[in-house]
Amino acid sequence: MLWALQVADGVLADIHDKAGDELPAVLRPVVRGDVQARVLVLLCALALDLHPSEVVLPHEVVHGAKCAAQHGLRAEDLLRGIWTTITHLHQALVHALRTDAADHDFHAEAKHASTFVFACADRFAGEIGGVFAEEREHWTTSPASARLRLVKTLLDDPRASTADVERLLGVPMSAHHQAFIVWADERDEAAGEVPRFAMTLASALGPRTLVLDLDELKGSAWVWGSWPDVRDRPSTATLRRTLSPAAGVRVAVGPVARGAGGFRRSHLGAASAARVASSSTGPWLCDYEEFAIPSLLTADGEQARWFAWETLGALAKDGAKNADLRETLRLYLVSGRSRAKAAARLHLAPNTVAYRVKQAESLLGKPIGERALEVLLALEVVRVLGYEKPL
Repeated sequence: MLWALQVADGVLADIHDKAGDELPAVLRPVVRGDVQARVLVLLCALALDLHPSEVVLPHEVVHGAKCAAQHGLRAEDLLRGIWTTITHLHQALVHALRTDAADHDFHAEAKHASTFVFACADRFAGEIGGVFAEEREHWTTSPASARLRLVKTLLDDPRASTADVERLLGVPMSAHHQAFIVWADERDEAAGEVPRFAMTLASALGPRTLVLDLDELKGSAWVWGSWPDVRDRPSTATLRRTLSPAAGVRVAVGPVARGAGGFRRSHLGAASAARVASSSTGPWLCDYEEFAIPSLLTADGEQARWFAWETLGALAKDGAKNADLRETLRLYLVSGRSRAKAAARLHLAPNTVAYRVKQAESLLGKPIGERALEVLLALEVVRVLGYEKPL
């Protein structure tokens, strides 16, 4: 697994080096998932001795082709990425076989690996090219997709012209904006409620709203509310109190910000909140203000998990008792190390808080005062990502 990801990292470095600024920043995570999926699927298929015709194109690769079409990349850029992956993988396989295989097996195994990966490359190129062409056709002819394309242009490039967005979508760019992302958890029955609740939310936000609900958004809906006077905006508390979505429907809220940059900034904040919230259970409305620090801490999930485990030690381990100790310690630190404030938030006696903090400190192995900030950040990581130990 680690070796496969290292190969994928080499492919990504090559792609980014060749593409430079031509590859939009919003596509880079998509390309990473695409490349990693290609490498892993081909290695698994090779290990299982599958025929190239039996290898199924990974979902991440299909999604990558569609995103490339939506963002105006060329078909040759996509195909170049496929062959870059195959070239790197082939070189890595030959090097590994030369190192590990016996002399009399090397040539036969190298030939088999070469034949397999290049046959898969031909198949992938044909299938991905078809997906790309179909998505490009849909993207350039659908009126709804044209609206999304306008918005994505503004999200990808804050310097893009806002005239078409204002004229065609009716969004006053000089206003205050707040973005919302509506999605459903993994329950199938909740997916159909997303577009309905997106419209309900838009009605609650006021007369100047934009709703995008398309297949391209993979089951989610994007909503913006816009207000010339920010005092007209319904508060997050009001939305929580007055709206009640179907079970399984969740909403991430971005910060309020002004102008074209604010339109973009609020959506990026909502996307960060949605990413963090979707990895854990919680209330249906997820406010960016509550998720800003966790979203920054967990942008690189693997590094964040290592940081948490190395900082918290035995306190990071699973179990209801440890979970209670972590939450008590987190609220104690958030409350400025006030037992009384933490006790009020936990509905406990201050002495109970003090006892739990002392227990947590003994599991940490060092006094909290020496590294209070690091401990608090590690506790936030575990709260969001869970206690699973990194590989």
